Amino acid sequence: MAVQWIRKTREEQPSRRSVLAVTIDDKSISLSTALREALTEGLEEGQELRVLFGVRHDRLAIAKADADDDDAWTINRKTGRTNNTKLRALLAKKGIVNGRYILRWNGRSRCYLSVERQDIVPRRRRKAEEDVQQASA
Repeated sequence: MAVQWIRKTREEQPSRRSVLAVTIDDKSISLSTALREALTEGLEEGQELRVLFGVRHDRLAIAKADADDDDAWTINRKTGRTNNTKLRALLAKKGIVNGRYILRWNGRSRCYLSVERQDIVPRRRRKAEEDVQQASA
């Protein structure tokens, strides 16, 4: 299985937009813009983004995969999302639950590993806010 690994790039002060993160929720798995850009680096225009997901000591691991790799998962290049229920089920079985996983490059493992997990705060919908206001009035 040939894997095309991602080169480590160093930024001086990471901004909110440059955070490498994966968000897993009930409906999808989505990659942050910075992670998507790092993974698509070197790909041709028509090539699809293929990523390997893994677990190492209860930490999420992600690596760029070749186009002919059968174990890789396809990610939408524009949105950075996949709605694959099989992948979400496999990750849940391995202990990767819903949340936002902040990733860092691990030189020894030659992949991105999660260093922190953050809970996802659901957005308040307008209709829900109106219902709350009507109930209190």
